[in-house]
Amino acid sequence: MSRQVTIQHITETQLRSVKRRAKLLSRSRQDVSYMQCLDIVCQEDWGLRHFHQAQKLVTRKPSNETNVPRGEQSHSAWTLYLQACQDAYFEL
Repeated sequence: MSRQVTIQHITETQLRSVKRRAKLLSRSRQDVSYMQCLDIVCQEDWGLRHFHQAQKLVTRKPSNETNVPRGEQSHSAWTLYLQACQDAYFEL
């Protein structure tokens, strides 16, 4: 069931739905990890490259925020990836 769409913004509810589907998929397929299942679901449903890209669409801030304090600036890709791994671990 592939529904390729152009996604501009993803809600927290949609992201939780992806996580639920990925969990079911990882239980049914022993050859892929949960994180790989997250990527598969995002690719199939939204045509995104990976789960991290979906997370960025949820946490994206408006581009007109130029005076954001240094501690509140957007995180690096590595930090977001580690956060996704940690979130996935605690959901299992």
